[in-house]
Amino acid sequence: MSFARENGKTPNDIWLAGVARLSDEQIIHGLSVLAESDMEFPPNFPKFRRACLSRSALDSERLLPAPECTVQSEMRSALSYGIPREDLEGLDVEQIKAKIFEKRTGVRLGEV
Repeated sequence: MSFARENGKTPNDIWLAGVARLSDEQIIHGLSVLAESDMEFPPNFPKFRRACLSRSALDSERLLPAPECTVQSEMRSALSYGIPREDLEGLDVEQIKAKIFEKRTGVRLGEV
């Protein structure tokens, strides 16, 4: 069974809202984890999120805390997408992530 037949050709609300709450680094980590797994089909969103938020073996050995999203780190990311600084002033982390998501996908959260 193909992923598109099972889940549709466009992301559903769960995927859209969930991915918006992940940082680019977390998404890259999750894709790396899944690429190295023996999973036969693409994951559902809860499995994808677990992979994104999992710690690498090296981090676990060093007992490093999971990376923390800060307003400053999300602002840097938003600026790299060309979002004007004045559009970000006064926003919290989740609001900045929503702006980034909108810029990347053209979809405004809450309108899906």
